[in-house]
Amino acid sequence: MHPIPRDELSQRLLLNGLHHIGPVTVRRLQNFFDGQLSKVLAADANSLRKVSGLSSRAIASLLARDFDWQQEFARLQQLNYRLLIPDHPAWPKALEQLWDPPLILYGEGHDFPTERAIAIIGTRHCTPYGAHLAKKMACELASRGWWLISG
Repeated sequence: MHPIPRDELSQRLLLNGLHHIGPVTVRRLQNFFDGQLSKVLAADANSLRKVSGLSSRAIASLLARDFDWQQEFARLQQLNYRLLIPDHPAWPKALEQLWDPPLILYGEGHDFPTERAIAIIGTRHCTPYGAHLAKKMACELASRGWWLISG
């Protein structure tokens, strides 16, 4: 079990790294715990069971906090990645319209796209053909000036 971070950026990084926790689950948790992620992460099993639509796997994941967010944060800093959360001024406006936006964005480079952007969203366990096709499409789109967003 890893410690509970104090700041929202690190809290979102931790939640993003937990199994069985996604944007919809986090929204439900925030609604139940007055919008405070620190309360979500400090909640006990009895409190979490009261959250509507929360699976037993999600509860177990929240209680275990089995994601080393500090190591991930250090790794991302070493790689010069930027981390953004919805309150950040550089958060893409298009994501504000989503019902279930990402918890956090990992960014490489200086700016985030505002136009001519396309998301390539796949699976964690894709086939070799799927990986080849995604790479081919990404290279072609990038060569034509499109921003690529992976998710």
